[in-house]
Amino acid sequence: MCNVVMQRSPERCFSQGSNNWSTSYEMVWSGGPLSTNLVSAIRNWSTEFHISQAAIKSLAGILNTHMNSNLPADARTIMKTPRNINITEMSNNGSYWHQGLENCLAKALEQLDRPLSISLNINIDGLPVHKSSTKNFWPILCKIHEYPGIPPMAVGIYYGTSKPKSATEFLTPFIDELLGILETGVIVNGHSVSVRIRCFICDSPARSFIKGVINFNGKHGCLKCTTKGKYSHTANTVVFSQTNAAARTDEKFRNKEYPEHQRSDTPLVRLPIDMIEDIIVSDALHLLELGVMRRLLNGWRTGSMTKRAKWSSTEKAEISEFLVKLRFPKEIHRRMRSLEFVSLWKGLEYRNFLNYVGLVLLKDHLPEKHYQHFLVLFCAVRISSTEAYKKLLPVAKDLFVDFIQDYKNLYGIDYLTSNVHNLSHVVDEVCRFGSLPTLSAYPFENYLHSIKKMLHAGPLPLNQIANRLTELINSQTPITLKTAFQANERSVRSVEKTETKVTVTLTDFVVNTNFEDKWMLTQDLSIICFKDIVKDCFSWKMAGNALLNKFDFFVKPFKSSFIHIYAASAEKHNFSKQNAYGIESILCKLVAIKRKKEIVFIPLIHTLNQENS
Repeated sequence: MCNVVMQRSPERCFSQGSNNWSTSYEMVWSGGPLSTNLVSAIRNWSTEFHISQAAIKSLAGILNTHMNSNLPADARTIMKTPRNINITEMSNNGSYWHQGLENCLAKALEQLDRPLSISLNINIDGLPVHKSSTKNFWPILCKIHEYPGIPPMAVGIYYGTSKPKSATEFLTPFIDELLGILETGVIVNGHSVSVRIRCFICDSPARSFIKGVINFNGKHGCLKCTTKGKYSHTANTVVFSQTNAAARTDEKFRNKEYPEHQRSDTPLVRLPIDMIEDIIVSDALHLLELGVMRRLLNGWRTGSMTKRAKWSSTEKAEISEFLVKLRFPKEIHRRMRSLEFVSLWKGLEYRNFLNYVGLVLLKDHLPEKHYQHFLVLFCAVRISSTEAYKKLLPVAKDLFVDFIQDYKNLYGIDYLTSNVHNLSHVVDEVCRFGSLPTLSAYPFENYLHSIKKMLHAGPLPLNQIANRLTELINSQTPITLKTAFQANERSVRSVEKTETKVTVTLTDFVVNTNFEDKWMLTQDLSIICFKDIVKDCFSWKMAGNALLNKFDFFVKPFKSSFIHIYAASAEKHNFSKQNAYGIESILCKLVAIKRKKEIVFIPLIHTLNQENS
C-alpha cells in the first residue's frame, strides 16, 4: 500500500509577509505499487480543468521522480485516450465523428437495474471554433428528458469551414442509428430500454437547416403556420402581423404542399415525428430572452423603437444602480450588471430581468401603457413556465395574442419580427410538451461551451474533441438514476446552524436567515419570514413569522395574487407570532425585491410544481 507521510525538514523557511520563521514540512512517498486511485484522481482532475496532455505528462514525470509513483509516462495511457478515432470525410472539406447514440446511452444508464422507457430531446447547433475564424463545429446532442441530472450526450460532431453542405449527408449516420434504436430499443446491463423522440430543440437557423425550409426571416418562414410576412424597408426585415393563419400540418409537409416554404429535402421525414409540432419554436433562451426581451430592453435604452419609452441618462443611471445593488436568492447564480454592459448580457441575465426584475423596476421607468404591455408578456410567460398554472394556459394564449397586437400599436408594425410572431405558438407547444423550462436550450448551450473549452491549440480540432469526449466518458463517475431523476417530493437534505445564521437545504431550494433567502409562501398563501428549523418527533418544521399586510402588486391583466405575487410595506412589517410550518405546507420560495417603500414577493419559478400548488 502507498502512503504519504509528513516529515519535518531540517531547513527553515521564511513566511512571506511575516517576520516569523516557521518549520517547513515536505511530502514523502513511502513507496509501493501504483495506486489506481491516483491515476483516477489525475484523470478526473485533468478532465474537470481541461488540462493539456503535455501538462499531464509533465506532472506524471514529476510524481515519478520525486514520489516513486510509477505513473505511466504517456498521458494517453493515464487518460485512456482511444488509439483510433473514426473520422468520416464529408463534402465541402468537412469531416464528421460519430460517437453513437447507443454508446452514449450505455454510459449514461450504466447503473440501470430495471427496464426503462425514455424520451430524447435533440439539439443541433453551430459552434464557432474561434471568433476570428469561419471554422465551426456542428454537434448533434441528445438529452434524456426524464432524467434532468444526466447531461447532454454528443452523439456526433461535424467540423468544417462552414455549416454542413447537406443536411442529409450530415444527419444520415445519426438517423440510421436512431431508427434502429427506436424500433428495437437498447440493452443496458441486461435490461431493455425503449426510446422515443420527444422533440427537437434548436435555434432558428438550425431549425431551417435541418428541416430544409426557408430562413426564419423569409416571407414564408414561419414553421408553424401559413402566415405570409411583409418586408419592412424601415426595419430592413420581414414582419409578421397575422396571428390567426391556418396551421401547417405534418401530412402536407411530407407531401411537399408548401412550395414557398420548403426549399430542399430533409432526412427528418424518415423519423416517426410530427414535422410541424415536434420541432419547437418555444425555446425560451432564443425566443424570449435573447429574442423579445433583449429587443425590448435595447429599444427602451436607445429609443430605437419609440421615443415615448426612451430612458434618459438619469433614468439609465438609476436603473443601473438598482440592478447592481440587487441581490438574488442562492438559486439565481448570476447577478445583474448595469445597462452599460447590456450588450454583453448573457441569456440568464435577460431571463432574470423578464421573470423577476422587470416587473418591479419597470413600474417606475416606463409609461403606463408600455408597462401594462410588459405585464401582459410577464404574466403569459409565467403561466407557461410552470405546471402549477396549467389551468390558466388558455388565458396565457390570449395574453400572447394581446401582446402581439399591442406591440404593433406601441412600437409599430416594423418590429413585429419572427420572434414576436412565434409567441402566438408558445401555448400550443406548452400544452403538448410541458412547461417552458422543459423546452429550454440552456442545458445544450452549457454543454456546447464545455466542448469548446476542451479544444487546445494544435492541428486536427475534431480529433481533439473526439478524444476529450471519449476521455470524459471514461473518467466520469456513473450517475445513479435516483440522483438524476428530479423528484417532486420536497424534503430536507441538510441543516447547518451557526451562532449568527441558520441554513436549510431542501430538495429544490435553500432557505436561510439572510434577507434574500428567508421568504416562503405556504399552501394557505401566507408569506413566512424564516427564523429557524426544529425537529418535531420525526419531521422537520420551519419556524417563522407570517407577514400580515400583503396586497396585490398589480390588478391588470388580472390580480397578481392569481399567480402568487404580492407586495408589502417595507417600512412597517406586521408579523404574526412565530409558528412552526411543516415542509409539506410550503408552496414555494419567494424572491423578494425592494421598491421604494414596499417589497415585492415573486415565486421562485422552479420551486412551484403541480403537486405543491
